[in-house]
Amino acid sequence: MKVLMVGGTGILSSEICALAISKGFDVTILNRGKREEFIHPRAKLLVANWRSESIKELYNKIRKNGPYDVVVDFITYNVSQLKKSIDIFHDMTKQYIFISSATAYIEKTENYKEEFEIGNKDWEYSYNKSECEWYLTLNKNNLPFKFTIIRPYVTYGITRIPYQIAPIEYYTILNRIICEKPIPICGLNTRCTLTWSKDFAVGVVGLFLNEKAYGQAIHITANESTTWRHVIDLLGTIVDKKVTLVDISKEWLLKNNKVLKIDVCEILGDKGRNMIFDNTKIKKLVPDFKGDISIDMGIKSTMEYLMTHPNNCEINYTWDAQVDFMISKYLKESGQKPLKGLTLRA
Repeated sequence: MKVLMVGGTGILSSEICALAISKGFDVTILNRGKREEFIHPRAKLLVANWRSESIKELYNKIRKNGPYDVVVDFITYNVSQLKKSIDIFHDMTKQYIFISSATAYIEKTENYKEEFEIGNKDWEYSYNKSECEWYLTLNKNNLPFKFTIIRPYVTYGITRIPYQIAPIEYYTILNRIICEKPIPICGLNTRCTLTWSKDFAVGVVGLFLNEKAYGQAIHITANESTTWRHVIDLLGTIVDKKVTLVDISKEWLLKNNKVLKIDVCEILGDKGRNMIFDNTKIKKLVPDFKGDISIDMGIKSTMEYLMTHPNNCEINYTWDAQVDFMISKYLKESGQKPLKGLTLRA
């Protein structure tokens, strides 16, 4: 089987690439070639800039090694980008897998199922993914290939520490804990579902040329839910530090969103709500999928990797200072005592 992965070196895609190659698949990854450490040695690499290069330029590059049985698209975020992907892959693949997001669901109080309504307007990212799904579904009879929609929720791996609010330099959260700085949280008991990237990969690869998945939307998440508080407490235990949590309400964040120097839309539109999923559909489609690696198990592997790979332990000091500002402002306005080392200067 020939597989093209648009991306291929991210937290999700690198594990999918590795698993597909272990199964003997011929895998090509297309990206800018910047993250050399995460380019699988047995994968073919097409160096291209998906955003800046034209449809013709990308098509000519891709067809040299095509066509493909499966294309997995990790980097399409809106309908305009989706139309570009369709134009490029129109005669290049049998199955197009669109990586959407489980944040697309409109908020429910019960466990999320695939048939639940999407169109979450509280976060632009989520709504844009919803629009992409609607476009594929409405045009399915006119598309030149079969498609499958995958909705991951928070998926973490060796380089990502999952949390409600974090910069792409994920180690910054851990550094705050090590330095005994307070950690913001929105809801001490807010529940989440955190999926280990290797578990996720089993589900995705199992959908390759799976005819029962054509035209379907499927979320792939862990079986077990936890709380964001447990994640931080677990990290504190691992590094032997006591963690101070500052519980900031969604109402306060919404009121102050425009004056804060940090983007909290991800909390307001997603991670400030309970997110628990029903995995019946993926388990029927891919019997090998288990989803049973807990956060307690997975985060230890993340920590082991980070502790032995200091190049992946970047700290975003600007973001860190912005969090200090947010916490200080919240404590002052709610009449609570200030915490040591925090000021209202951003």
